[in-house]
Amino acid sequence: MMMLRDGLLVVALSWQCGARHEYDRRQSEQPEPEEIIVSRELYLNVTDVAMADARMYWERVDTRCTARVTEAWPAHIQLSSLSSSSDKSVPRLCRVTLDTGETGVVVDSRRMAVMMMVDSVAYLKLPGNWLAFLNKAAYCRATRRRFFLWVGTLPKADLDARHPVPWMRCVEKPGNTLNIHKAIAFLALFASQRNLSRSGVLYLDADAWFSDLAFRQTVHPEEYFLESRAFIYGNQNKFGGPKIPMNGGILAVRDSPSARRFLALWWWSRCGKHDQLPLWATMFATFSAAAPLANFAVDATLFAKYSNAHNEAIRSLAAAAPRLRENLRDDAFDGGNFAKTGVLDRPLNLPGGVLVLPTAPIDRPLLGAAPRLPALRSDVNASAQTLCCHTRARINQGDGQCRGKDVCAHHKCAPFLSDHRARRVLNNDSR
Repeated sequence: MMMLRDGLLVVALSWQCGARHEYDRRQSEQPEPEEIIVSRELYLNVTDVAMADARMYWERVDTRCTARVTEAWPAHIQLSSLSSSSDKSVPRLCRVTLDTGETGVVVDSRRMAVMMMVDSVAYLKLPGNWLAFLNKAAYCRATRRRFFLWVGTLPKADLDARHPVPWMRCVEKPGNTLNIHKAIAFLALFASQRNLSRSGVLYLDADAWFSDLAFRQTVHPEEYFLESRAFIYGNQNKFGGPKIPMNGGILAVRDSPSARRFLALWWWSRCGKHDQLPLWATMFATFSAAAPLANFAVDATLFAKYSNAHNEAIRSLAAAAPRLRENLRDDAFDGGNFAKTGVLDRPLNLPGGVLVLPTAPIDRPLLGAAPRLPALRSDVNASAQTLCCHTRARINQGDGQCRGKDVCAHHKCAPFLSDHRARRVLNNDSR
């Protein structure tokens, strides 16, 4: 094991061209350690650079945009902006108008906002994505939440750029995933909106949607922030297959200085066609820096390729979780048998503000709270209900937990689209 001394990496706090070149030069001169203990100073130095770099991108985003559904089917959406820029290559982060021309909707800014992302309007209009979009809009309307839609991409040269990260030796093929834009989307939203430090933002992939249970409003996404110090929550992948530290398809973030550093580092660390690889590397670096007494080393080779991390990262985290959590003193959020199995049966609260949820119901020890929360997504019991579904429109999951054909069933796309018309869309009938 090798430990990077705090003095090895000196990065100016202000973003100046010379400072960035010095950072890159020093990184290229570093030896190639296998395991790195990320000191607090090292973490701050790297995230200072990442923050300055990310700022250049989130400040480009047009956040003065609105989106309105003008025709539910055939799909039609109108994007308009108060920005003076006419550059159509600039990504837009639009607030979705939730009224239907008949009645207005007053949103409650104290409630968690919802965000989704597409690279183009054409992609949004694909039937499955469009129905999932209408489902999200209907849920936000019913629960009086703000709903934001990211449309576009950053220039390919910027998206595909790679940067030196001490605890990550990226060897993936050139080209980075469009999904990594979500880190910039969060940052742009935090810079332009108020009250997101308390309520937060729930991100769902384009094809993810809210269940019948969510529409009954007996459970709300805010309730999954079980730990007051956490700024991000997400869950393990669905039941079956190798378990992973966190799935990037459905996750929530609350605005804070720590959250912004985390998101900027996630963006800075982009590597290949999966945004989860830099997400996990960022998580591990955060744990190492936040729990110095745990002596937790990040294996740089583990995060060199997605195939490595997909199979092995969970084992590394399971082995280290007990000592990472020694000073947290919250036995209710210890992951249950996670250290032995790598599968969470209870929430896992980790140092630095990260909360990983199980694909199972969640017990809540708080006085006065309902005894259990349903799984955020994909309960291990395939017939159980969950808050969110990540099932494509024409695909079934399990024994009815999240059937793709139910994306709009039981008025889950109303008033934008009726159940009857939604079934026609699913059956490729444009009438």
